[in-house]
Amino acid sequence: MQLKDVLDKNILSLNERNYQALKEKVSEDKVTWILGAGVSVPAGLPGWNTLLAKMWARLSEIDPGANTRTDEDEKTFVKARQDKLNQITNHRKFREKVKNAYMGKGDNIFSGINVLESAEYMWNYIENLISGDLGAEERRKLQKQILKELVRNSLSIDKESDDLKACLANQAVGKLAGLLKKRKRGTIITYNYDDIAEFCLCEMAGLTEKEVSVVCDCDLEKHDTSKKIHINHPHGALKIVNSKLGKESEEIVLTEDSYYELEREAYRWENSVQANALVETSCVFMGFSGDDYNFRRIIKNIGSEQKKALSKHYIFICLDDLIKRICGRDLAKLHEEQYLYINIQLINRLYAQYSYWNNRGIIPIWSTYDELPDMIAGLG
Repeated sequence: MQLKDVLDKNILSLNERNYQALKEKVSEDKVTWILGAGVSVPAGLPGWNTLLAKMWARLSEIDPGANTRTDEDEKTFVKARQDKLNQITNHRKFREKVKNAYMGKGDNIFSGINVLESAEYMWNYIENLISGDLGAEERRKLQKQILKELVRNSLSIDKESDDLKACLANQAVGKLAGLLKKRKRGTIITYNYDDIAEFCLCEMAGLTEKEVSVVCDCDLEKHDTSKKIHINHPHGALKIVNSKLGKESEEIVLTEDSYYELEREAYRWENSVQANALVETSCVFMGFSGDDYNFRRIIKNIGSEQKKALSKHYIFICLDDLIKRICGRDLAKLHEEQYLYINIQLINRLYAQYSYWNNRGIIPIWSTYDELPDMIAGLG
């Protein structure tokens, strides 16, 4: 699918003008790249909903144990669970369902619940699993360690380094690595826990720690202003593909409480690095869906009154899913007279989307999954 096949020529022209304006910003080193989960999906890593489903599949396999429960209400749930387990007769088929759940397949039991609330459920579940005479501080530390390992295991990737390089070479994150190498400087803020961006800069662009600074919660130096490529992980970093760049966080930000705790402390580096990017540069959002919590939280802080005083920001939006919902895979339908009504509705939909983001100081640049990598590379 290509934009020229689905967009009106006038909208294509507008899109090209905005793309060229962004290209000028890039040439002036006035952009910050903000990465969401979508940039890591081509590597085989899950989006938010699938990640949560995989986490829950692993966590819910742990039996709370009726003998360790003292609360009568808790014992009720433990007994109900055990009663159902006792009803299993075809254990092979049951384990197949468990295996599929581990892979993020099948029904998502948290469907319809937002990411932070779902994570908070798991946080509480972990707390209830911890028994013994640990003090409050020790229990909380253990909780954080278990949550971190749960995320790590759910983000595991089954690819060798060479296969991963081949996979990412023609994806948006791979092209971004090449662009940053060419410019020899730039800033990335990634809300992904994985080290895919670091992997691309190291293994594909051939850059080292002398040229790339990676910062997460465990780093003492949070304000390195040297002329390097900077990667910031405000919500934590994990060594998922074992990149040689950067470290691993001591803890991650995922639950509802952890997000709110972070937001309450305005002067933490995690908040300041985001605020500086929004005020001093043009942020370019990649791999975000419109309902992504991180994205919604950022744009909430760009009030309509402030937008005129701030740098213009951009978001790449791929239209593939929208177009497929309209006409399936038969793009020729869009050019048939009987589809004029839906064409007009598509134009109205794009106008409404454009106005929504533009009112928040963010300019949409439409793309397709196939064209996005070349559009990123073309900015250099």
